Formats: sequence, C-alpha cells, structure tokens
Amino acid sequence: MKTILSAFTALGIYLFSSDCLATFNTNNLTLKKINSHEINQYEATSSKTLLNASTLVLYGRDGLSIFEVTDDDFILKSEYPHLHFASDARNTVEYALSENGKSLLSVDFSGNIIVWQITEEYKLVEKQITEFNPDSWSTSGQLTSSAFYAYENSERAVTKFTPYYWDPANFSISKGNSVTINDEDFDQGKQHHYPDLGLVLHIAKDALTVFDLNNNYQEMFNGSFDFRYPGRIASAYDPVNHTLLIHNYDTVIELTLTTDNRVANHREVSRETFLPDNLSVHDIFSTDNRLLAYNYAQLLELTLTSDNNYAATEVCAGCVPSSPNLDKETLRLYSKSTSLKVNTINNDGSFSSIERQKEQGRLKTSGPDYYPNLVIGDSSSLNFNGRFFTLSALSSERGQTFTKDIPLTDQLHNQTTSYKGFYKLGKQVLFVKNDSYTLISTNADETDLNFKNGKLVLENSSELAEWQAVFALTDTQVVFVSAGDYYLFEVIDGELAFKQVFDLNLASSTRLNKHTSYIVDGINIYAFDRDLQKLHHLLFDNAQLSLHKTIDLPIFTNSLTDYYGEVTYVNKRFYLPAYWGFGKISEHGIYRLEESGFVKEDIALPRVPKMSPAQLSDTQSLWFFDVGNYDTLDTYLLDTEAESIFSRVGEFDLYEGKYAQRNHYLHFYSKGTMVITNELSPTSESVELTLNQGNPTSWDLTTYFSEQQRQDLKFVTTQTLPGVSLSEKGLLEFDGQPSNSQSLIVSVSNSLEQNAELSVQLTYNSAPTAINNLEFAAKTDKELTITFAEHFVDDKDLPIIVELNGVLDNMTLSKNTLTITFSEAGDFKLPITTYDIEGASSKHTLMFKVEEKEESSGDSGSGDSGSGDSGSGDSGSGDSGSGDSGSGDSGSGDSGSDSSSTNTGSDNSNSSSSQNAEQKSESQGGGSGGSLFYLLGLMIGLVTVRKKQS
Repeated sequence: MKTILSAFTALGIYLFSSDCLATFNTNNLTLKKINSHEINQYEATSSKTLLNASTLVLYGRDGLSIFEVTDDDFILKSEYPHLHFASDARNTVEYALSENGKSLLSVDFSGNIIVWQITEEYKLVEKQITEFNPDSWSTSGQLTSSAFYAYENSERAVTKFTPYYWDPANFSISKGNSVTINDEDFDQGKQHHYPDLGLVLHIAKDALTVFDLNNNYQEMFNGSFDFRYPGRIASAYDPVNHTLLIHNYDTVIELTLTTDNRVANHREVSRETFLPDNLSVHDIFSTDNRLLAYNYAQLLELTLTSDNNYAATEVCAGCVPSSPNLDKETLRLYSKSTSLKVNTINNDGSFSSIERQKEQGRLKTSGPDYYPNLVIGDSSSLNFNGRFFTLSALSSERGQTFTKDIPLTDQLHNQTTSYKGFYKLGKQVLFVKNDSYTLISTNADETDLNFKNGKLVLENSSELAEWQAVFALTDTQVVFVSAGDYYLFEVIDGELAFKQVFDLNLASSTRLNKHTSYIVDGINIYAFDRDLQKLHHLLFDNAQLSLHKTIDLPIFTNSLTDYYGEVTYVNKRFYLPAYWGFGKISEHGIYRLEESGFVKEDIALPRVPKMSPAQLSDTQSLWFFDVGNYDTLDTYLLDTEAESIFSRVGEFDLYEGKYAQRNHYLHFYSKGTMVITNELSPTSESVELTLNQGNPTSWDLTTYFSEQQRQDLKFVTTQTLPGVSLSEKGLLEFDGQPSNSQSLIVSVSNSLEQNAELSVQLTYNSAPTAINNLEFAAKTDKELTITFAEHFVDDKDLPIIVELNGVLDNMTLSKNTLTITFSEAGDFKLPITTYDIEGASSKHTLMFKVEEKEESSGDSGSGDSGSGDSGSGDSGSGDSGSGDSGSGDSGSGDSGSDSSSTNTGSDNSNSSSSQNAEQKSESQGGGSGGSLFYLLGLMIGLVTVRKKQS
C-alpha cells in the first residue's frame, strides 16, 4: 500500500509518499547517526585548508572535515565539531597535517596539544595529549609539519619560547627547552619558522631579526627595515639559490645563506625589478628543488638570471585555482570558492582537475522552504535554494551524498523567482508557478536532472493561471484547486494534460483557499478547511471525484485569535494541533476517523511534535518531541495494534528538521543520516549445536538474528576448534573430523557500528569405535560368525547401527551377527560404517585371511566323490558320509544326507544376497552417510547392537 501525504506551508503544499514496510520489530528500538553528509556544516565556514598526499583537511571556527583525494574524486570521509579539539567553544584551534597525510596536530591555544592518527578510513584516533602554558595570559605560535612553536606571555615584557617537536611517524610530541626572550615589544612582531633551515625570522615594525631555532634562540642577524604592518609580511625560501625572500611592499629583502644556514649577506631590491609579471612574495612557494609562483591561473617556475633578478617560465596555464593550497610532493593544488577544486600538475606541464560545485546546504539559505528535500527517482533527493538545484544520492551506506548541481537557466529562473511550490508526483517532482509548470525527473542512472516545461492548458485552450492548492492523486495524476473547482491533470508522454474538471460545490467561506490542506490515502482525500473548521472527506473512484461527507473538526477554535496548525497523517491517524494567537498550543491530540466522526485516542502527548513522525510500517510510526536540549529528542512509538498504542522509546541525539525517508533511513539535508533500527542482539542468548563425527555440517549464524538485522553482519571469533571454521558472513562449518566440545564466543558487528556477542555451545559427538582387532581368520567352506557387540562400543551407551559398504560371497547380516562363508582362499576386505542414533559415524574395514579347509584322512583322496557319480545308486554307500561333503565340490551334486541342511543354507543365502544387493546399491550411491530413515531401518529391521557389557 502506498500513502500520499501533504503538508501545508506558506509557500505551497509539499507532497511526499511512503512505501509501507513490513511490521517493525519494536524490541530494543534505537536510532543511530550513521553518516554526516558531504553537505556538512563545517565546510561553510572553513577559511583554511591542508593538503598532503591523499588527505585534504578543511577547517574553520565550526569544526573540521577530512576528505580523501584520489585521481578522479575527493570524498568526504569524516568530520568533527570544534569541541572535539577545544575545551571551550570560544577557544582558537589551529591544525597541522603531516607530509604523509597520516597524522594531524591540533593546538587548542588555551593549553592542549593533541596528536591524532588518521586511519585508513580517514577517522581520527587520539594518540597523545600534552598540556602547556596553563598560567599564560597570552599564547601565540606556529604549527609546521614537524613542530609547534609556542610563544607564551605570563608577564609583561617577557616572552617564553618553547618548541614542541612532533614525530608524525610515531604519533608523538615532545617538549624542547624553553628560552626566555626579554624584549617588551617582541610580542608585537610576527615569526616565520623554517625548521628545515633551523631558522626563525622575527619581523617587527622597524627590524628584521634572524634567530637560531635550534640553539636557544640565539640572534644571528638584525637589520633595520620599515615594515609598518608585520602581520602582512610574507616570506619564502628559494631552495635553488639558498636564499630567503621577504616581502616589504614595494621592495624585496633577500638574505643569502651559507652552507651552514648563516646569513652571509643581504640586500633590499625593487620588487618590480626583482620579480617578473608583477609578482610578490605572497605568490611564491617552493618545493624541495623548485621555486614556483602563481599568476592568476598560471603556474610559473622562477629562476635567477645573470643580473640577479628572477625570470619566469610557464609550467602550465589555467591550472591554478584561486587562493590555492599546495601539496609539494604531488603538486596538487586545492582551492574553494564557488566550487571545490583539486588540480594535479604533471611533469610535462599538463594537469588533471577534479571540480565539484559546493553543495547547496553550505549556502545558508534564508529558510527551510528553499530546499524541500523531496525524494526523486528511486534513490535520490532534489533540493533548491533559489539559485540552483542540487541532486543528492540516498543510500544506507553513505547517507545523503552530493551528485550534481544544476544552475538555473534564465527561463527557469524567471519561473522560480516567486514560485508557488514543489510537489512530489511519483518518481518526479512537479514545480508550478501560476499557469506554468516544470516536470523534473532524473536520468536512468540518477546522475542528472531532466526538465520538461509547459503550460496548464484547459479544454477550451485557456490557461489555468490562478489556483490555491495542489495535491497528487496517483503517481501520474494531479489536481489543481481553483475557486472551488477541481481540475484533474495527468502526465501523458512526459507532459501534463488536462483530463476533466469536478465542481463539488463545497461550502466554504474562502472557497478552499490556501488555508485548506489536503491528505491523500488511496481513494480517500481529506480536505482540512481551517476557516470553517471542517473536514471534507472526498472519494476518487472510477475516475470520478465526489464528496463523501463533511465532518466538524474535533477542536473548536476562536477564528479571531486561534487557529489550527499543520495536520499530520500517519498510520490512518490524524494529529490535529490548535494554537492560541501567539503560537502557544491550546489543545492537540491524535485522532482516528470513524463513520461517526473523529475519535480521540487515549494518548497523553508529552509536548508538540518537533518534526514529522517517521512511518515504520502500516501500523507503526516513530514520533519526536523536544526535551529542551540541543539535538536531543524524546521518541515515542505509535503502534495501532499494540495493547499500549503509544509508548516511550527513549531520548536520542537526533538531527532536526525536514528529512527524506527511504525505508528506515532518515536523510536530513545538510546535516546527516539516521537509521531507525534495533539494538543488535541475537534472537537467542545461546545456541547449542552438535558436531557429529563423520558428518560434515554447516550452520548459518545469521539466522539467529532478526530478518531486519541479517543484511550486513560480520562474525569474528578468536577461538579455534579442530575441524571447525567460521566465515565473516557467519557460516560455521564442521568438516566431520575428530574434534571436541567447546563454548564458542562469536563477536558480531554491522555497518552501523553496533556490536553483540553470540554464545555457541558446540557439543562433539564421537562415533562408535572399535575395541578389538578387526582382522579375522577363516577357512573355506566353513561359516564364520562375527558379533559386532564384541568389537565396537559407543561411549554414550547409545544403540549402534552397522552399515555394510561392500558384498562378499555367502554373507548374512542378522540382528547383531554377521555370518559369512568363503568359497575360496585369499585375503578379503569388507568396508563398513558404524553409526550411533544421533548421527555420528565412523568407517572401518574388516580384514579376512581365508585358508583352504584341511581335508580329512581315509577315502577323501579317492576322488570318487567328485566323479559325477554321486547321483548313482552308490550314493547311499558308507563312503558318502566320510566327510567328503565338506569339500569344495560338495555342492555340485545332490548329497542326500545334507540336502535339508543345504536347502536351509540356500534360503539364508538368498535372503542375505537380497539384503546385500540393497547394501551394495546404497554403497554405490554414496550412502555411507545415508538418511536417518535408512539408518533407523537398519537399526530396527536389521541390527541393533548395544555397548558390550563387561
């Protein structure tokens, strides 16, 4: 069933649909923030960037975002608020990124230095925290890729310099020796640190001083210069010529260094002469062996000419974005202005560019109605901020992620400058302004938007220019309400086509103006007239729209001062709020609609709902109420089939506002994604499984969790057991080989970072074992009897079943005995399988060494008994009973004295042969581990062998 709902706002009626789901398991219900969107709150105020290797860090006063930079994309991986790094929201925090992009240094200038590891998933893990200057009233400093240099002022005219050396490879930081600087004006200057050179430049208003960074801040050079504004001075290092360049407005100061990084000499030259193309030191940066500069979109390489001035050679044109940041190792340039851009410059001067428009949520639009966050297509969302549309992808793995921005054309801009509203229409979104409409849809793979413009043309070719409300009847049919008439349009071949008009002649003082909102549920349309405080129940059936009944709203309001608020409809229940004149709730409740009218549910609502309830199923929904704490909401479950229809779930750290719902995922635009789920827990506290020897078996451990939680479970155990293995997908396998009993603790997790333990009790059931030698000696033509109870035992005293897996001559299996008569000498083998009734089995082989029967003395050597005359009249002579009947040829004639015995033996042989044929068939079919029915048949009809009694 599909329910189409509408919500009235000042700028239109927003329609949305919810495909009803199966009834939700409400045990241990919980809500989790699973993903912060790429449309994040921190990048909006980011004024600084760090880019090293594949790690891009954007940060500002609100927090920090970490991106992964690949060859063709940069993807938001994680973000952290300012208070993750600062002890107080007012504190200043600066950051440094290691050259390999795997470690981050954060300095809270109120007193904490933290070293963070950036994991493979681009998450931050705190590795070391160091406190500093707790008594200082002023601290400044500079972060580099190898150190934090702190300047602390605990008293006037005294500055204490302390280096904190950062070891990114080991995620550690160590404090160096502090140096006291007795200069009352020192804190008025700015320091530029060059740790690779062991130098620091101190720029004051009237002087440039060079200190030895590694030798107690010893002064190495001092020169008088007029800098005026030290904070605006830039410097750069030329690695080719081993010089330091300092910008001073119209001039450049050049410091030439010796091989041991001492200042050999200096000069001040005209900037216009010294640097080409009107460059300044602000535009210059260096790699390990190159001096480069930006000039608009150009990247230039600078080289010193014979006249000691710089010349520029173009590296690439159009490759430098505005205000870029540089990764020196990869020559990647990052910038953010109207777009986010990363350019990678190749050795030959070519470059590749990754560019993405800023997501709309970062533009801080004036109100939520500018971005309706309507679901479009199968798994996307459409948003609008008055300047361009933003298409986002909705997924359970990544939440709501940016797909594409579509700037408005002039034509569309003219339509939307004073727009009336956006409305969801099936998988499309309908935008309408006066008599113009735009149908917005996605392409097949939902990576772009398609726009179809048109006019609302009626049957007489006139245009519907004035209307007061819009609501969707189906995925392709939409109704416009104008002066009490209902105009039905339908999407045909991608365009809105007029179908018919219905005049319902409804009583309304305002002719169903903008104070009437509509809710559509199948063929039922509910029109809430706030002026007359009436509900008009309409029916749309057989392509006809008609009035079913008009019902008084259940809460009376004084029309002069009081008013009805937004009506919510979920699980066939209405939430109706009434307000006093100044926005304070006067009465509200949840109602169901019956033939007699509205019936109020016996529910004590704690407060006014903070946002729309989330529908979980046809009969369940989750409601959200404000508790007065930022981002913390109280949640209640409405379950129309439960004994207690409205029950509290608990308080959760939630996003607020409009959301796009897909299944149980709530996507809050520009904030993040939440999922409504259950605490991860197995359906049974413990699982008991039996490992039957000789019987390979597997079990799917996901079946011990509810259907809603089986999709992305991961199973891990640190315990080992012979013959037993566990896959990450939860397949527990036993190979049938000898093992033992053990309690197995399995750790279970999912993509929501939920964890649970499953206790699996594995009971090993060993098969019957042989207790005597299975080698037997026999004589030809002499019956051998084997009683299995004398040769096998089951350690649990269970009945044993024996299955013969081969056929030998003249053998009979009856009850607990195998009888066999060999007709010829030799060595013979008979494979068998022994079972217990629980299914454990083991295979054995009976070995027979058969010798010729010893012949008796007397006439046995005469040869007459085998002459063929045994049927003659002499057969009754004394010689016939001389023992010759036991010879190998005794069966070839009709020995009279033994005929009865022989016939009996023949019958037994036939019975055994028939039985053995069945066994042979089972053996050939791989039935050694045959079905339980077959085993029980053997146990009941053929043989029952019990443990040998001592």
